[in-house]
Amino acid sequence: MRTLLVLLGLAGFSHANDDPDATVFLGPLGRDTVFAPANNSRVILSGVTRKWNGVLAELRGRGYDKTVRLGKKMDAAFRELARIRPGFVAVVVPPDRLDVNFHFEFLERAARLDSDPFVDFSFGYITGATPAEALGSLRALRKDETRHTVLEFGPTRRAYGPTRPGPHKTAKGYTVRRYGHAANAADVAATLAKLEGIGIYKAWGHGYPAGVYEGLQGSALRKSTLDLDGALYFSGPCYCGVPSGWFDPSGGLIKRRVLALEDSFVLAAIKARAGAIFAGLDPDRGETNHHEFEHLLTRGGPLGDASKSTYDDVVLAYRRTRLKLPRYKECERRPHASIHETMIAGGACRALFGDPAATPVKAAAPDPFVAEVHKTDHGLELRWSYTKDLGRYWLPIDVYRAEGRWTHRLRFTVELPRGAAHGIRGFKALQVTKDGHALPAQWVTAGLEGLGERVRAHVMVVFPWNLEKKALLGGQLYEARFLLSGTSR
Repeated sequence: MRTLLVLLGLAGFSHANDDPDATVFLGPLGRDTVFAPANNSRVILSGVTRKWNGVLAELRGRGYDKTVRLGKKMDAAFRELARIRPGFVAVVVPPDRLDVNFHFEFLERAARLDSDPFVDFSFGYITGATPAEALGSLRALRKDETRHTVLEFGPTRRAYGPTRPGPHKTAKGYTVRRYGHAANAADVAATLAKLEGIGIYKAWGHGYPAGVYEGLQGSALRKSTLDLDGALYFSGPCYCGVPSGWFDPSGGLIKRRVLALEDSFVLAAIKARAGAIFAGLDPDRGETNHHEFEHLLTRGGPLGDASKSTYDDVVLAYRRTRLKLPRYKECERRPHASIHETMIAGGACRALFGDPAATPVKAAAPDPFVAEVHKTDHGLELRWSYTKDLGRYWLPIDVYRAEGRWTHRLRFTVELPRGAAHGIRGFKALQVTKDGHALPAQWVTAGLEGLGERVRAHVMVVFPWNLEKKALLGGQLYEARFLLSGTSR
């Protein structure tokens, strides 16, 4: 395995970033002032008129004590955000402004408040077909812990359910129900409305801006009596986070289309009082939807940190020192240069609709990727071992570097004292084994994220998608060791 040190601040991208056998280190930490959230402060970024004052007042009641104006361009707003150093940003925008190009520009700017490539604060979009609907969704979000029943649902060939609650595979105290409805069933919303005690909805299937293919449509949801009653909604189908504008590649050349607000799926879910929604503004993968939910189950914490975890994965998957995302242009072809870029952009297009600082989920499942940090003569060694069934989790699944399929991965995040991390110049994998036998580790990547006096070390390893047997199944003992060292060798 060859090692490549990628220094922050260098112009251009090395071809080795897309070499699966090269180890990439997104470091070292820059010498500039590291972005450090000021006591997890909360900021409203407002791009709306006075009609939305009730929404802004609700956010202020939730601890958002500063407001920054978002003009037609983002420059001035981000200069002010850099000065304030927020931990959480509620981005209040009308639905016709929010499309995937807006989102990608916002993500890039949010990752450039310091020199590392990671997004520097957690954020969520606050929008709605009307200010009243946006306010209703915000007020519905529970300030205490959400209900512990999960409903997984979507279209299927053989209809079944809704099933009775059964125990969740990993989360203590959680139950799961499943509902597979017939294709194009007209009574999906009515069936959901009859269910009680659902705290989390997880939707499967294929999608487009108006709804789920052969499943629940935004227009039907809007007309229904379904009250999501502050539940969290995790959307797996593509495009179901589109409020209005989107980019249609179906004719070969890009065409920007505008969805009627009454047809938008995400706006209908907001009107139905979903407390928060995780969904994509472009084609995405359902596996990412599961990652975000499992982040909350294993770590708890703010909703915005779950969506940020997706953006952290995107940074590692891109393996570049500066986050740069594609843009759609009308009458041009798709902007993605490869299937990898398509999949990675699919992760980046995920967005949270709701209060990013809200904490309605407490940790209820063990995290399978807890690594220990050991100081050695050669640097900081990260050590991990696991003896249970990783197949119970979605967190070990990678879609970004799997040629449009899925494969397994290792994914670690550890916090280091800034003093210990400041001298780190290199990274390498020392051991990746299953039952004592080496696994074919690829796309070995690490990055350092500066957070004031703390530093997060992010590590990702992806295994080949075409192994005869998936890498993280069937083993009794999985082990990995990595070295963060003071040398690039």
